[in-house]
Amino acid sequence: MKALQLLTLILLFILTACEKPTDGQSINYEFGEPVLAGAACENSTAIISEDGKEVIVDLTDITLQAGGPYRSLMRSSCTLAVPFTVPEGYQVAIVPAVLKGSTDLKENAKLGLSLQTFIAGKEGVTSKQDIELPGLSTFELGGYRDLDNVEFSGCGEDITLRVNFSAFLKTKNKEEESFAKLSSLSNEKGGAFTLIFKSCEKK
Repeated sequence: MKALQLLTLILLFILTACEKPTDGQSINYEFGEPVLAGAACENSTAIISEDGKEVIVDLTDITLQAGGPYRSLMRSSCTLAVPFTVPEGYQVAIVPAVLKGSTDLKENAKLGLSLQTFIAGKEGVTSKQDIELPGLSTFELGGYRDLDNVEFSGCGEDITLRVNFSAFLKTKNKEEESFAKLSSLSNEKGGAFTLIFKSCEKK
């Protein structure tokens, strides 16, 4: 009986000590004013959700066209910066949402995509994808979920959350137009990224 009680206490200690990171829904925090920049995003917006837990980016009119009446190469890029104060007693990491879109590529056309999500001053996560398949298709880029390797901030510090995404469309086909559209950047809750919290490590 005593052995069973001892085993139970040991298991409880292990579960308590190995606290897993959380998505922060039960933690009080506030975002600063989000800033969305880049010529491609001049008609897009970035706002804070009603519950204050997400930064919502509404992508509008981000299209790329190359070939036919257009140039053989077109580039597009946007940057999102959000000031954030990490709650006292916690560290935070940022992981990317999913960049979605569609393409209509002709022969000899290529779409290149890049998505960077990071805390300013840290390396963060970069996802890249090239699409060369002719015809109509859709794409999804991002959604990083390897939480064992994310970079966490310091405890309770002021940071800037960053998301950069870019695309290029190029073609050798001067007769036919290729087309690509970036339609959304969102996680399952509509946010432009996901925050992961963990308790500060005790020294």
